[in-house]
Amino acid sequence: MKKVLTQLMMIFSSGLAFAQSDCHVEGQVTPVLKKSLVTLATYMSATPGKIKACAASSINLLQKAPLGFKCQTSQGAIFERVSVYSFPGWKGPDGLVWSDGFCEECQQRQAEAKKTCKSLLAKLPTVADYRRGEANGFREILPNMHKRYWTSSSQSLLSRNAYYFNPDGTFGLAPRKIEGGYRCVTRK
Repeated sequence: MKKVLTQLMMIFSSGLAFAQSDCHVEGQVTPVLKKSLVTLATYMSATPGKIKACAASSINLLQKAPLGFKCQTSQGAIFERVSVYSFPGWKGPDGLVWSDGFCEECQQRQAEAKKTCKSLLAKLPTVADYRRGEANGFREILPNMHKRYWTSSSQSLLSRNAYYFNPDGTFGLAPRKIEGGYRCVTRK
């Protein structure tokens, strides 16, 4: 792998790129593309196959991590940076992708939050989803975990209250008509 990356760096350092599909194309690489690919190759060769600790990085740095970046939480779970449909997020060991705070300051009623997630081909997480995420240490990678987030769970379908996830990892009940934070989840 390191040899391949070294070869890529040499090719792009020379300013020429060769691409082959149905026909052979040869041409100049733009400086921006060259810099991006060299940076990526350098980053990948610096830590080949090594999974970093999520807690060792700041949340701000994790939100700028490249797609495919993996880190391990203090609970031992590995999360991978992915992009699904229309939002970036983190895929946990159970395959569930948690939205990455695409609307960190948004506050919506539970029904509106459900509609927003549905429009993104996702859903509001259930209490069970939050429990699994908490057990896997998902707060080490998700931003803004200092506020309450709606769940799709309630005591019954006719209930005017729904559960929300607290910053301390517990759950509470609140009227569905009040505004709260939300995250969306989906499976890739």
